[in-house]
Amino acid sequence: MKRKLAFMMMLAALALGTTAPKAASTGVLQITGEAGVQVFLDGNLKGATNAEQLGLIIPNVPAGAHILKAVKPGAPAKSLNLSLKPGEVKVLPLGPFDSPAAAPTSPTPTPAAPPDPRTSLAVYPIKAAGAGPELATAMSALLAAKLTPSTKLRVIEEAMLKTVMDRQGLNASDACDDTSCQVDIGKLVKAQKLVTGDLSKFGPKYILSLKVVDISTGVNEFNAEVKSTCTEDKLDQLVEVAAAKIRNNFGEGIPVPPLPDEAPPPSAAPASALGNAAPLPQATAASGFDRRHHAPSPSPYVSSPGKISVGIYPIKPVGADPTMAGAMTALLGTMLTPSPNLRVIEAAMIKAVTERQGQNASDTCDDTSCLVEVGKLFKAQKMISGNLTKFGSKYILSLKVVDIQNGFVEFSTEDKCICSEDQLDQLVAAAAAKVRNHFGESLPVPSLP
Repeated sequence: MKRKLAFMMMLAALALGTTAPKAASTGVLQITGEAGVQVFLDGNLKGATNAEQLGLIIPNVPAGAHILKAVKPGAPAKSLNLSLKPGEVKVLPLGPFDSPAAAPTSPTPTPAAPPDPRTSLAVYPIKAAGAGPELATAMSALLAAKLTPSTKLRVIEEAMLKTVMDRQGLNASDACDDTSCQVDIGKLVKAQKLVTGDLSKFGPKYILSLKVVDISTGVNEFNAEVKSTCTEDKLDQLVEVAAAKIRNNFGEGIPVPPLPDEAPPPSAAPASALGNAAPLPQATAASGFDRRHHAPSPSPYVSSPGKISVGIYPIKPVGADPTMAGAMTALLGTMLTPSPNLRVIEAAMIKAVTERQGQNASDTCDDTSCLVEVGKLFKAQKMISGNLTKFGSKYILSLKVVDIQNGFVEFSTEDKCICSEDQLDQLVAAAAAKVRNHFGESLPVPSLP
């Protein structure tokens, strides 16, 4: 209150001063506002506002037009054009100053999520080969569920895979069961790896054959085969074993559970002999016969560079169940695929070629010249074909290898057993070992039942 009274008295004295002749042409400016503001009049500093004057008083200001500028550190300056009359006391409130101008800043970017170190993997629908399609579908879903907890894998949702396939107009069991097609699907869902395979059935025996394909290269990089003579309610155990093997292939170290009624084999052959199939004992079965030399002979492919492209034509049933022949064809392809010397052409590609040619595998193309023509269509170097013959309880699997370039049968093998359907996979294992040995490997040939 005292400060304000002093201020009023000062203004009155200044006003009286303007009545003197010397001050007749001047006036007074009273700048009000917060302390610490520098005041310029016509470019000349007149002082700073202060608490005592409740601002700043500028006496003896010539009458006329002037420019007032108020500057507060850290805030935009204020400018004012004014006109002062002779003897006038003009009060100019400065008012509040704006906040300090904020320097333009870009929005703070959201920190990018660290890259997911896991390998993205899609599970392609398992194909039924002699088994019920509904079982294969259920095992596909269960396999994805068993792989999902992996710390090394990021499993792509089954629904996403199905959506992509539907958009492409593809059916898992018919139109897209070759690796090249599946790789294209894998690319569409941004997968790095793709798991695909077959569920084969031989009597009460089930065989789950899976492979892991690298999407960027299209190369089959891992195989797992799990088999068991069991009932349908135990098939989940096959999936658990296969899932453990796949997870361990990607760097985990989880225990592989036992199979239903699993018994250790009587002798141990290398696990890699026929992919990841269970090792079987050394064979006493008849060896393959090389027709070019009329006797078993060393393979001419030992030093051949690269891989030999081989097509597997559907095995023809002769007195046997066609379903068994189909399952054995699929299993033979699975067992030849891990070979370092062979590139197995997909069964779907062969099927597509034969359908375009209007041919039926079991009726119109079981002679060598027809096989050669089909092999040429998909650039195969060799073709494998054969028969599954049944006499009572005896099964005979006869295979031959045909050279596409010259049309000769260069190798043949025959394996037979008096056995039940659930032992037919052992005929395929023995035949596959002999074929692979013909092309330069040195695998033990499993014994027959």
